[in-house]
Amino acid sequence: MTNTRQNIKNFKQKGITLIALVVTIIVLLILAGISVAMLTGENGILNRAKEASEKTEIATEKEQRQLAMYEASMNLTGMTFQGVEIPAGFAPTRIAGESTVDEGLVIIDSEGNEFVWIPVEDGNIENGEAEKLSDDVPWEKEEYKEMKKSVEKNKGFYIGRYEAGSSTERKGYQKEGNRTTKLVVQRDQYPYVYVGWGKYNEETEDYSDDIYGTGDYSLENNGKGAVYLSRHMYDGQNVGVKSTLCYGVQWDAMLSFLKKSGQDVDVDDSDWGNYYESQFEINRKSVKKQLIVKSGNGTGKYEMWENGDGSFGAPGVGYILTTGATDRNKLKNIYDVAGNCNEWLMKMINENVRMVGRR
Repeated sequence: MTNTRQNIKNFKQKGITLIALVVTIIVLLILAGISVAMLTGENGILNRAKEASEKTEIATEKEQRQLAMYEASMNLTGMTFQGVEIPAGFAPTRIAGESTVDEGLVIIDSEGNEFVWIPVEDGNIENGEAEKLSDDVPWEKEEYKEMKKSVEKNKGFYIGRYEAGSSTERKGYQKEGNRTTKLVVQRDQYPYVYVGWGKYNEETEDYSDDIYGTGDYSLENNGKGAVYLSRHMYDGQNVGVKSTLCYGVQWDAMLSFLKKSGQDVDVDDSDWGNYYESQFEINRKSVKKQLIVKSGNGTGKYEMWENGDGSFGAPGVGYILTTGATDRNKLKNIYDVAGNCNEWLMKMINENVRMVGRR
């Protein structure tokens, strides 16, 4: 009896051990599954570590940009960086990827406006084709002459890194939505749309009569169009620059610089621009968008059309994104050259019409 009891006891112990082993394996498998989920899931450790790294990188870059803004406020006489003249009131950002001419050298002023250096190696901005200038704008020929002289001396010029923007959304030419707002060249701003090339109509209090640049080019009395805003951006500030609307030869020089990135800017820019039906992801939470529809009735105005089901749509519908919405639409550190908005230039098409660049 003793032996039998002992055998039964041993059998039970083995049985218990087997059950314990099975339970242990199941627990381990469950724990292993939990561990994998904790590592790789949407809220997993690896993703959180990546997010933390990205936030640290963003915070570091923001700090560097703020330091550059402070340096710009202290730069009273100008400096040289990477062989390029940095004018008074500006400083290089000194951020990785923004600090060489080949990458697209970025400078910033004390308020956060950013510009990119466009090299013109031989100093000849015209490249065999002189700009057509108007006799109706008294200061234009002198301004163009000064620009050519500066490019020849410095072997390049600066262009806005972003589209000209406004901190508040510009909704139309109407009286209630068309007050002149401060022009900035910064990321995450509303593009400065609904603005004519020149004349501001005091009677109607809008720019719609001059959307294509026809009319009064003098601008100095009541003008708040693209030319006026560009030329007066730095009024009263101690900076070593003269701001102007981009001339056609400068636009062409910028495109030549962008070609060096390997992107075919002459033929197909749909894969790096924001056009109707363009599809791309935007992961930056600070990006905003404005729905627009070109009316097609020849007015040049934009309207939102409702489909009746709460959605909006019509031929020509699309979104204007805030400036610098995605790095996909960037070449040589210049954003949104392809699509998003057209931009006024000083370049003339004929005696009455000014050119727009696709940006």
